Amino acid sequence: FVTTQLKQGRALLLFDGLDEVNVDQAERQRVIDEIKDFSREYEQSRIVVTCRAAAEEYCFDDFIYVEMADFEPEQVEAFVRHWFEKTPNEATRLAGTPEEHAARFFAEFEQNKRLRDLAKSPLLLTLLCIGFEEAQSFPDRRSEIYKEALDVLLRQWDRSRGISRDPRYQKLSLDRKH
Repeated sequence: FVTTQLKQGRALLLFDGLDEVNVDQAERQRVIDEIKDFSREYEQSRIVVTCRAAAEEYCFDDFIYVEMADFEPEQVEAFVRHWFEKTPNEATRLAGTPEEHAARFFAEFEQNKRLRDLAKSPLLLTLLCIGFEEAQSFPDRRSEIYKEALDVLLRQWDRSRGISRDPRYQKLSLDRKH
């Protein structure tokens, strides 16, 4: 199924954090070569490779290069406030007004430099908002932020899209969905 989707160009692949691949033992070059081979084999599919702007030693033919600017602090604040204004209360366990949600978010957020650094990226800020809605706090590790956001999305996926599943699939655990 996946191979067919890839060959028909019906897939979007995201390779995030290429600059985080270990440069020792030629590991990064191996990953780069595999991405290039993959993109040639499945040239109909869309592929996004992300890395920090300072990582300029990569060269991918036939790719379009774009650079995303970091959010400024006022953009982070506006994003979070809009996030909580647009999220219906029944979709989260948070009680209170959107302003109260944002205030709780910022009360913890402002005390943690690591979170403020993550929030410069729109994608990571989105994950922070998703996870905070559910847990009403922030995880300690970056990997936990990803896991928590994915868990929330998996729980809400069918409901938010009005998908009706066969009864045998309605009770799938999060582990099975992963």
